[in-house]
Amino acid sequence: MPDSLLQVEDVGRTYHGGVRPVPALRGVSLEVDDGEFLALTGPSGSGKTTLLNILGLLDRPDTGEYLFRGCATSALPERRRAVLRGSSIGFVFQAFNLLADRTALENVELGLRYRRMSASRRRDEAAAALTKVGLEDRLRHLPRELSGGEQQRVAIARAIVGGRTLLLCDEPTGNLDSASAHQVLGVLTGLNDEGATVVLVTHNDEMARYATRVLALRDGYLETT
Repeated sequence: MPDSLLQVEDVGRTYHGGVRPVPALRGVSLEVDDGEFLALTGPSGSGKTTLLNILGLLDRPDTGEYLFRGCATSALPERRRAVLRGSSIGFVFQAFNLLADRTALENVELGLRYRRMSASRRRDEAAAALTKVGLEDRLRHLPRELSGGEQQRVAIARAIVGGRTLLLCDEPTGNLDSASAHQVLGVLTGLNDEGATVVLVTHNDEMARYATRVLALRDGYLETT
């Protein structure tokens, strides 16, 4: 049986500060196995990004518990949460978030900025990650010299560099044409085939079909599809 990587137990999250509190998640529970490819779907405002932020240790639930490899995370100090994020979790967003004046290689190296390693090893790790996403011939290119799909693959390489095996992807194809979107999802599928765990947030049912399991969020509640 696969080992459980992520466990969410009756998690709730409410945002305050407006005229009235806004519940984003309501009693959500799920498990994600090591090596799984899970898609989270649902309309805007359903709680998808909030759940992804909790899974990525960027936010804490108000109620319930989130366990990462069996470790309860809600009460962990921020320093320990940052160490877990940096060593194990890669993020891919709709915006590529690449530095315009840095090459693909240099942008991916930024994913190792908190690791204690030599400059030569950082370059080697970054080059290996770019090769894994099929960009071994684009190492010295600036973002403006790359297509949208290639820029997103650079972002994926930055997310996996250094051996991170949990990829949290928030609408990663939202800025891409259909052909580039399918290419990017193909890269994520390939990484999943090699053992990476992928959690994909998308409102696009066609993109969700790349996952091996699909769950839907609506009004903060989790329901299967």
